[in-house]
Amino acid sequence: MIEIAKQYTVGELAELAGVSTRTLRYYDEIGLLVPERRENGYRIYGSTQVDRLQEILFFRELGVPAGEIKALLDAEGYDRLAALRMHREALAAKLRGLTPEQHRRLEELTTQINAELARAAAAGDPESEQARRVAELHREWLTFFWTEYSKEKHLGLARMYLADPRFKAYYDAAGEGCCEFLVRAIEAYCKE
Repeated sequence: MIEIAKQYTVGELAELAGVSTRTLRYYDEIGLLVPERRENGYRIYGSTQVDRLQEILFFRELGVPAGEIKALLDAEGYDRLAALRMHREALAAKLRGLTPEQHRRLEELTTQINAELARAAAAGDPESEQARRVAELHREWLTFFWTEYSKEKHLGLARMYLADPRFKAYYDAAGEGCCEFLVRAIEAYCKE
């Protein structure tokens, strides 16, 4: 038995995707989402167009104008999987109520914490200025998720890192013993 791919009319796809038929016609007009045409001239959308519409809607959700979306999707070397990962991360950040700038800062902090943690742990002094800087960065990172910061909560969370193998493995990926060093650095920071 041969399976026939589902095809949609303008109205059917508009309803399915939650957009207006006018939007689909506009996307066709600017070459962003070009449907196939039946002999009678009616627009028909197959799985390729449905997939592309999904990507368009992801970019629209992020506030990217239609003209820029076309340039992105049509760019040589466009990596659909990488774009979908970016969509997921950006939408997760949006769900957390972060602006794109805040999301970038959060990503920078994550990278910076891990890099500086590895260097500070290699130096070995959890009360050093370098270790204090790691604890301060970790505090800044926490403020993206907590509405109120307290040293007690910060210290409690850090100690839980040692008790949870997932967190321990995450921080120890920066270097052997980094999780324990982070906890000691936060303990020193919080007793100030």
